[in-house]
Amino acid sequence: MHLKEPERYNNELSHTHISDRKSKYSFEHLSDNEIWTAFKSGNEGAFVYIYERYFDSLVNFSYQFTQDEELIKDTVQDLFIYIRSRRSNLSGTDNIKLYLYKCCRNNLLNSLKRLQKGSKMSVLENEFFQSVLSAEENIINLQTRKIKENKLKLAIDQLSAREREIIYYFYFEDLSYKEISEMLEYKEVKSVRSLLYKAVKKLRGIIIAIHGLFHFLL
Repeated sequence: MHLKEPERYNNELSHTHISDRKSKYSFEHLSDNEIWTAFKSGNEGAFVYIYERYFDSLVNFSYQFTQDEELIKDTVQDLFIYIRSRRSNLSGTDNIKLYLYKCCRNNLLNSLKRLQKGSKMSVLENEFFQSVLSAEENIINLQTRKIKENKLKLAIDQLSAREREIIYYFYFEDLSYKEISEMLEYKEVKSVRSLLYKAVKKLRGIIIAIHGLFHFLL
């Protein structure tokens, strides 16, 4: 995984009062709905709390789609600038992480599509979720780390972008079926459950085949 340090409060994000920054600690024991409501009402401490809690994870999440550091930095910073300036008009949420991830994902994909104008989506798919290896311990147990990583990397490369994405959300980000369905805009939760089951089954089958090939070549 690639985790970058945030550039603390550049431009519009830099103008927070000391008292507001201190008050962010009062939000640690509140629900997401309460924090978001306070933020929408203009509480700067709530914004600081949201920014500092989710900035790093949003940057890390964005690296699953592209390695373009400037695009990632701009996308995440612009997202926080946008929600801060439009806070009173934002919809409510009881899941801030999901709300921000979904916005970030949509903005990033739109930017990538603009950059790849004229190309088919399949060109972009190879950029998605190449770092899902971080979740291998949760997906399948193999005998040694080196063999495990080699086999899993080969196997994951054969999955579709959507299959890699859904495995990442479930095993690495620990999102529920319902949260994944909202993220990917599926109408029914059972669609996510079915896709995840098929993706993991496919992954296991590929790994078994690769395991046999490794033994044949050794």
